[in-house]
Amino acid sequence: MSDIMKVIFLDLDGVLATHNTKWADFHPDCVKALKKILDNTSAVMVLSSCWRHGFLDRSTEDHFLVDSKDAIARLKEWFVRWGLPPERLIDKTPDFYTKDPYAEFPSGHRGSEISLYLAKHPETECFVIIDDSNDIEPHEKFWVETSEPQGLTLTNADQAIKILNNTP
Repeated sequence: MSDIMKVIFLDLDGVLATHNTKWADFHPDCVKALKKILDNTSAVMVLSSCWRHGFLDRSTEDHFLVDSKDAIARLKEWFVRWGLPPERLIDKTPDFYTKDPYAEFPSGHRGSEISLYLAKHPETECFVIIDDSNDIEPHEKFWVETSEPQGLTLTNADQAIKILNNTP
């Protein structure tokens, strides 16, 4: 990997896992859009989804709870199944907690978690946030908003590629 990184901060619910899949698996159209981004950039992925805390894996008949320490490894197995490069899912965002009732953002604020990650990874040259939630301040200009029921679309993919490749 080069010293300079392009990062996709990736949510899952409302992005790859949608209402149409009952949030239990990835939607094929959404996977196609993510593949387009990966094929057109050198970006790696950092999981910003609440799935990083663990999730109920309902992709098999043996439904089981995946805890936070195994979340990335299990999602890499899903990536293999869907033809996505598992080696490009490299990390997850840290948790942001505050006890300050006057803090600008509350605990769990996604934008603050991304800021913490970026502070620890100065090699990040550029990034995009792919998410259906809008708690991404102060990074709004790097946000590609997805929505239900379609999740990540090819139009969203084109927006993400422009951000990651610094093209107007």
